[in-house]
Amino acid sequence: MVVFMGVVGAGKSVQGQMLAEKLGGPWISTGNILRTRADERQQAILDSGKLFPDEEMYKLLEGEFAEIDASSKEFVLDGFPRTVPQAEWLDAKVKSGSAKLTAVIYLHLSLETVMERLLSRGRSDDAEETIKIRFNEYEQKTAPLLKFMEEKGYPVCNIDGEGTPEEIHRRVWEAVSEKISST
Repeated sequence: MVVFMGVVGAGKSVQGQMLAEKLGGPWISTGNILRTRADERQQAILDSGKLFPDEEMYKLLEGEFAEIDASSKEFVLDGFPRTVPQAEWLDAKVKSGSAKLTAVIYLHLSLETVMERLLSRGRSDDAEETIKIRFNEYEQKTAPLLKFMEEKGYPVCNIDGEGTPEEIHRRVWEAVSEKISST
């Protein structure tokens, strides 16, 4: 699997879909799954900008991983992990052989660009205050995951998220194809 990380609005979903298509495997977006399946309580969490409880995320992914046989098929995971316990859960899946991790793609870009992208896409959970909450959540809980993943020995590829989707995809593909060829 190739995991996409980055602050909300960094382009994880666009790049994840493009990469999944190129790899011929599925794209699993936890955000997309949650937005389409959320009940009222879960929708309130989404609208607040807070992260979903870890246990709910594990249940969601157990089913997705089983459906695609995560141990043998290359796929793209977008929106997970977002906390250290989630990264530990994913690491345990890899260590047990029930999943393989080819690369972690970290899309980074300026906060100005993120704000511009989010405000222009017109989703209900993209209000300025919600975006600020997401930035804080990301800085506090998600950014330290890069260090965790590197310490566990997973290849973390820092990719410049500025530019057109095609320019960014070229950078992503260069990094991922190198990791795939070395496994």
